[in-house]
Amino acid sequence: AGGPTAGAESAATAESGSGFDYVTLCLDGRAVAGIHGLGRALPRDRGPHWMTYFEVADTDDAAGRVAGLGGQVLSPARDTVHGRVAMVADPEGARFALVSSPR
Repeated sequence: AGGPTAGAESAATAESGSGFDYVTLCLDGRAVAGIHGLGRALPRDRGPHWMTYFEVADTDDAAGRVAGLGGQVLSPARDTVHGRVAMVADPEGARFALVSSPR
Protein backbone atom coordinates (compact mmCIF):
# COMPACT_ATOMS: atom_id res chain seq x y z
CA ALA A 1 0.00 0.00 0.00
CA GLY A 2 1.22 3.52 -0.79
CA GLY A 3 2.12 5.90 2.02
CA PRO A 4 2.40 9.63 2.52
CA THR A 5 5.30 9.84 0.05
CA ALA A 6 5.34 8.40 -3.44
CA GLY A 7 5.92 4.66 -3.23
CA ALA A 8 6.72 4.68 0.49
CA GLU A 9 5.10 2.40 3.06
CA SER A 10 4.64 3.55 6.64
CA ALA A 11 5.49 1.42 9.64
CA ALA A 12 3.32 1.56 12.74
CA THR A 13 3.44 4.66 14.90
CA ALA A 14 5.32 4.02 18.12
CA GLU A 15 3.90 5.70 21.21
CA SER A 16 5.41 5.34 24.63
CA GLY A 17 4.19 6.53 28.00
CA SER A 18 6.07 9.80 27.40
CA GLY A 19 3.82 10.60 24.40
CA PHE A 20 6.63 10.29 21.84
CA ASP A 21 5.27 9.38 18.44
CA TYR A 22 7.20 8.44 15.34
CA VAL A 23 6.49 6.85 11.96
CA THR A 24 9.18 5.25 9.81
CA LEU A 25 8.68 5.39 6.04
CA CYS A 26 10.09 2.43 4.13
CA LEU A 27 10.82 1.82 0.48
CA ASP A 28 11.24 -1.79 -0.59
CA GLY A 29 11.49 -2.76 3.08
CA ARG A 30 14.33 -0.30 3.81
CA ALA A 31 13.84 2.69 6.15
CA VAL A 32 14.23 5.89 4.14
CA ALA A 33 12.55 8.57 6.28
CA GLY A 34 10.89 9.20 9.61
CA ILE A 35 8.19 11.56 10.81
CA HIS A 36 7.84 12.72 14.42
CA GLY A 37 4.94 14.72 15.82
CA LEU A 38 1.95 13.13 14.12
CA GLY A 39 0.09 12.66 17.39
CA ARG A 40 -0.15 14.90 20.39
CA ALA A 41 3.55 14.79 21.39
CA LEU A 42 4.38 18.24 19.98
CA PRO A 43 2.42 21.36 20.90
CA ARG A 44 0.37 22.63 17.96
CA ASP A 45 1.38 26.26 18.65
CA ARG A 46 5.00 25.34 17.95
CA GLY A 47 4.28 25.58 14.22
CA PRO A 48 5.47 23.37 11.38
CA HIS A 49 9.14 22.47 11.09
CA TRP A 50 11.40 19.93 9.41
CA MET A 51 14.68 18.30 10.31
CA THR A 52 16.42 16.57 7.44
CA TYR A 53 18.71 13.66 8.30
CA PHE A 54 21.43 12.53 5.92
CA GLU A 55 22.82 9.03 6.40
CA VAL A 56 26.62 9.02 6.33
CA ALA A 57 29.25 6.32 6.78
CA ASP A 58 30.90 8.11 9.74
CA THR A 59 29.04 10.83 11.66
CA ASP A 60 32.13 12.23 13.38
CA ASP A 61 34.06 12.55 10.11
CA ALA A 62 31.08 14.08 8.31
CA ALA A 63 30.53 16.65 11.09
CA GLY A 64 34.21 17.57 10.89
CA ARG A 65 33.88 18.01 7.15
CA VAL A 66 30.85 20.31 7.60
CA ALA A 67 32.93 22.47 9.97
CA GLY A 68 35.90 22.39 7.60
CA LEU A 69 33.70 23.66 4.77
CA GLY A 70 32.47 26.66 6.79
CA GLY A 71 29.44 25.15 8.54
CA GLN A 72 28.85 24.68 12.25
CA VAL A 73 28.49 21.66 14.51
CA LEU A 74 25.46 22.57 16.64
CA SER A 75 25.37 19.35 18.66
CA PRO A 76 28.38 17.01 18.65
CA ALA A 77 27.92 13.40 17.55
CA ARG A 78 26.27 11.16 20.12
CA ASP A 79 25.05 7.58 20.17
CA THR A 80 21.27 7.03 20.01
CA VAL A 81 19.04 4.02 19.39
CA HIS A 82 18.81 5.18 15.74
CA GLY A 83 22.60 5.40 15.31
CA ARG A 84 25.26 8.05 15.86
CA VAL A 85 23.73 11.51 15.29
CA ALA A 86 25.13 15.06 15.02
CA MET A 87 23.19 18.29 14.41
CA VAL A 88 24.94 20.70 12.04
CA ALA A 89 24.31 23.81 9.94
CA ASP A 90 25.63 24.82 6.54
CA PRO A 91 27.45 28.16 6.07
CA GLU A 92 24.08 29.86 5.37
CA GLY A 93 22.60 28.54 8.64
CA ALA A 94 20.35 25.77 7.25
CA ARG A 95 20.18 23.07 9.92
CA PHE A 96 20.29 19.34 9.26
CA ALA A 97 21.38 16.16 11.00
CA LEU A 98 23.96 13.53 10.13
CA VAL A 99 23.33 9.94 11.16
CA SER A 100 25.24 6.69 10.77
CA SER A 101 23.43 3.40 11.32
CA PRO A 102 24.00 1.57 14.59
CA ARG A 103 26.70 -1.08 14.36
